[in-house]
Parts: sequence; C-alpha cells; structure tokens
Amino acid sequence: QGQLRWTAVSEDPTLYSESFLSLGGSAQGYPTPSIAYAGPTRLVALDVPPLRDTDTSAALYFGVAGYDASWPGAQVQLSRDGVTFDAVATLTQAATIGFTVGSNGVLGTSGNYLSGNIPDETNTVDVQLISGSLSSTTFEGLLAGTNAAAIGQEIVYFRSATLIAANTYRLSGFLRARQGTEWAATAHAVGDTFVLLDTKLDRLPLLVTDLNNSLKLLGVTLGQTVSSAQATTLTVQEGCVRPLSPAQLRAKPGSTTAANDITLSWIRRARVNAAWLNGTDVPLDESTESYQVQVFSGSTLKRTVTVSAAQSWVYSAANIATDGFATGQTITLSVAQNSDQGVLGHAATTTITTP
Repeated sequence: QGQLRWTAVSEDPTLYSESFLSLGGSAQGYPTPSIAYAGPTRLVALDVPPLRDTDTSAALYFGVAGYDASWPGAQVQLSRDGVTFDAVATLTQAATIGFTVGSNGVLGTSGNYLSGNIPDETNTVDVQLISGSLSSTTFEGLLAGTNAAAIGQEIVYFRSATLIAANTYRLSGFLRARQGTEWAATAHAVGDTFVLLDTKLDRLPLLVTDLNNSLKLLGVTLGQTVSSAQATTLTVQEGCVRPLSPAQLRAKPGSTTAANDITLSWIRRARVNAAWLNGTDVPLDESTESYQVQVFSGSTLKRTVTVSAAQSWVYSAANIATDGFATGQTITLSVAQNSDQGVLGHAATTTITTP
C-alpha cells in the first residue's frame, strides 16, 4: 500500500473582507492594475472637396480612432511608393467614426434631394460607431451645418440622431450632396464609412503629382510597432482641387443665328468662397476659366471641344450633321471644368433630340 502526503498553510481569515470576496469588489490595500491598450487604430482618409474656404491647396482629410476608451492615439505615416513610410502626424483625439449597418444601412439615392437646399425628410440611415457619439440639432443647426458628416464620399448635414441600440444611431433630416458631392450620392451601400466632420480631423497636404496616383497611409497605435498597423490605400481623385460639375446645364434647340443649331449653357461653380454674393459671381478657383465639352451618341464619343472664358457653346447644324446625327436622334452632351492641376472636373450631362 502507498502513502499520501498533504501540505497545508494556515491563514488568518480576517485578512479577507466580505467585500473583497463578493463579485465586483476591489482589492483591499492594492491598486487596481491598468492594462495598456494594445489594439489597432482605425484610420479613415477622406478624398473629398475642400471643407473650408481656407483649404485651397491639394490635400486629404484624415481621422483616427481606437476600439476602446483607453486608446492612446496614433502616429499617421504616409507612403508614396508603397514601401517607404514617413510620419506625417500624431493624433491623440479620436475622431467619430463608424459605418452604416443593417436593412436601413443604405442612404437613399433619390434624385429629388441630391442638389440644392431641399431637405431630405424621406430617407434615414443607421450608423454604428466604433468611437464617439452623435446628437441631434435644430433645423437652424441643420442649415448651418452643425452636424456635417461624410457617408461614403457624399457629404451631408443631418438634423436628428436617435440612439436605437448600443453605439448605433438612426440619422434623419438631411441636406444632401454638400460641397458638390452629388456625384457620390447614388453609390451608397451597407458598410459605407461614416465620419463626423469636426475639429478632430486633420488635413494632409499633397503634391500635385499625388493626383490620380495611389497613396498608402498607416495608423500606428502609440506604443505599438509598425507591423501591427494595417495600411489604407487610395487613389487620389479629388485632393480638394478637382473642379465641381457645372450647374444648371441646359441644351436648347436653336441659336441666335440658326434654328437648327443647339445652344448649350451652364453656370460655373466654386469649391471655396462659394457663398451667395450680391451683384457679382463667386471668385474663380482656377487661373483661367476653361471647359471641356463632349458630344456623345449613346456611349460613342463624337466630338470634344474646349470652351474658354464662356459658359455657353453652340453646336452648329453643320457639325451636328458631320457627327452623323439625323433629325429625332438623341444627343448626349457633357461639360467639365478644366483645372490648373491638370485634373478634369466632374462632368454635368444633359440630352436633347436633334431639331
């Protein structure tokens, strides 16, 4: 038969209090240890038109956040070649970042609200935040842009933010397509990035050579290694300098000289300093005013012309015939503003039936 041996240590039960032993108690006489945040940083880069009148040079906007209140901040690094990264900023304020979710996660694409100042009281969208919180504003606050946000690449103002679940808000009462982003208002999907446009965002100056090229950004959590960060890659298309599409594009039959001509007219738009001015136009964003006009038959390009220092163009009856259009055919015309940076602006399009 074998032998068993036990070892015991006598302890004083008065060393342990009832509160220490109960669930949710705290150690008596010992400081609560803190564990440093070791999670990733979420970095969001916004390639959108300028958000302020002072933002007249090429740039991106960006914000960072963590997934916990103990997030210490992040260093943002930029690479133009995809290999070498340089530090461009250190941010310790978490931006308000989230994404659209659920069956109500797509912001409506109705054309009734994509330009002008008609409030969108029809559509709602659900947003789940990974950082920050949202609040409602008044109708006056809506008009003033108190709650400005990027949903995908569309910039919107919203009036109401109703908490419907943990960190999840239902947004409603929109002014849509702010800052000329109507081109982005019909491409929404569940999972669109949501960013509140406030002072927690930073601005990254760009080189003119960055336009139409790919950049990589890293958000490296402070105290963590670069290898822990996931790169965000984007091709710069706006860079705060791409001209907006012309407004009120119209094609009308006839001209001052011939009934079978077509007269195309439009109004220039400005990216900055675009407030309503009495008795004068808004300032020109470029050194010269120039537009590219294109004529299409369906998807086939028939003609490209440059119009300088004017906001109209006559498509003559002779050119209409040369381009192969017969009476009763549909002509599609587009107008886009040229820029000093060599980036063609967003195009406005319209159609007309040949006279």
